[in-house]
Amino acid sequence: MKNIVVTGASGIIGYGILKSLRMSKTPYNLIGLAIYEDSVAPGFCDVFVKAPLTTEEGYIDWLVDLIKKYKVDLVIPSFEGEIIAWADNIDKLNQSGAKLLFNNSFLIDLCRDKWEFYQFLKSKNCPYAIPSSLSTDFDDLKREFGLP
Repeated sequence: MKNIVVTGASGIIGYGILKSLRMSKTPYNLIGLAIYEDSVAPGFCDVFVKAPLTTEEGYIDWLVDLIKKYKVDLVIPSFEGEIIAWADNIDKLNQSGAKLLFNNSFLIDLCRDKWEFYQFLKSKNCPYAIPSSLSTDFDDLKREFGLP
């Protein structure tokens, strides 16, 4: 049976991923990680582990040790902070033996700055770029976007 870790298991995306995996015809051993012990996460996984904050020193080493301890096959992140921490330590994580569900580094780096990402989308004439502004002046925003 494959061992799958889902981070941020106490959040709606995290436990949504766990719930979806549980509905699969293929059985998996689901390991949910969350920083809160009193969350809904244990109800959606086979093993629940309280995780340190991704910003804590030693977090990546902790995650690598967890991957080895549970013989993890796949790790799925469920929140942005996790992806940023992984991007900064991808070489170490790739040596853990588990596969990481991870986007390409260019896109991750680009998305660190939402305004830069928006400018990139506009430069590519992306039809999904939501009109945005850095202005904090109500009249400017009203003029640019109108009111409902």
